Amino acid sequence: MTFSRRAIHEDEEVLLEARPHWSLLVGPSLVATVVLAGSVAIYVTWSAAPRWFDWVLLGVTVVAVCRFLARLVKWRSTDLVVTTMRVIYRRGVVCRSGREILISSIQDVSYVQTLLERMIGKGELSVQSAGGRGEAPFENVRHPAVVLGLINRTIEESRRHDSGGDAEVGPVAVADELERLSTLHRRGVITDAEYVRLKEGLVAGSDDDAAELDADV
Repeated sequence: MTFSRRAIHEDEEVLLEARPHWSLLVGPSLVATVVLAGSVAIYVTWSAAPRWFDWVLLGVTVVAVCRFLARLVKWRSTDLVVTTMRVIYRRGVVCRSGREILISSIQDVSYVQTLLERMIGKGELSVQSAGGRGEAPFENVRHPAVVLGLINRTIEESRRHDSGGDAEVGPVAVADELERLSTLHRRGVITDAEYVRLKEGLVAGSDDDAAELDADV
């Protein structure tokens, strides 16, 4: 399930749309593969197995496969979306839940990564907003440092627009974010498609100087 574009306002632009990190699927997929392969091997090599054992083997295989399919559906139905106005988090198929945080109400953005999470490119992103709901943690976020930079830049642009100022987008800040994306891309942390999408989101809405800087990078 992909994020519905009908939820986007006419003057709102999607900067990032991402599903959770692929590591969520590793455990269930490995279990399902091992159980399925083991069941086939036992069924082929032990032809004299009692009837009840075949049913037990079938039940274990079905449970393992269903567990993997359930995790896959959960992964595909979870979206983290950053727009020029909101941070949107939605998940679920039958029972759908979600949360939206206005860019203008965000007070702080941070992320936490363990050593292993840094190696595979995932982490937990926390968005602190004004109001009664406080902090919103988003787990299994792909490349949280990149998402954090994108949200912070969107906050700066939103505040500048709300204040009516005509100040230019800081070229140094834009250069830093572009350099970070370029480094992640060269290291293979993000794919070609992700690099293009994130870079376009980074420069969207910037002035001509930011566009020239993007071309230089």
